[in-house]
Amino acid sequence: MSEIDYISNTILYTDRLCLRPLRDEDAPQIFALRSDATVNQYLDRTPCKTLEDAKVFISGIIERTKDSSLYYWAVCMQDECIGAVCLFDFSEEEQSIEIGFELLPKFHGNGYMQEATAKVIYFIFEKLMLKKIHALVHPDNINSIKLLQKLNFIKIDHLEENPKSNLIRYLLKI
Repeated sequence: MSEIDYISNTILYTDRLCLRPLRDEDAPQIFALRSDATVNQYLDRTPCKTLEDAKVFISGIIERTKDSSLYYWAVCMQDECIGAVCLFDFSEEEQSIEIGFELLPKFHGNGYMQEATAKVIYFIFEKLMLKKIHALVHPDNINSIKLLQKLNFIKIDHLEENPKSNLIRYLLKI
């Protein structure tokens, strides 16, 4: 097994959760996640309209994880996918990566995403040996902002690349 295969197939465990690679069988939960109005409220993406959309999304994720251009974990409780954490936009020059996360609303408020994200942060710093983690968040997404602050991310500012963007950049570095 190559290093890329190893990393893209890494399973992470917390006290209550398993973070594992996405599977075709996760399509109903991914459809629920990516079609939910609450989850999509602050995201600039086209929501899933059908189960087939979710299957196409999963196929794309599986393909992109093969070359380590993306790391994507299904956040699971008793093997039911309840959310996701992903890593993307790796910069070798800056030794950085961007993190994103989403959770089905019925699981909000239980600390699951903090638990999952903390484990992924450990993975980034200890296994990938990166120095910085970026997160972009809509200023009205209070729950995500609170989570980032609990995880010691520091608010940097609005995106410099696009002055019209309303996203705020947060940074965690070692």
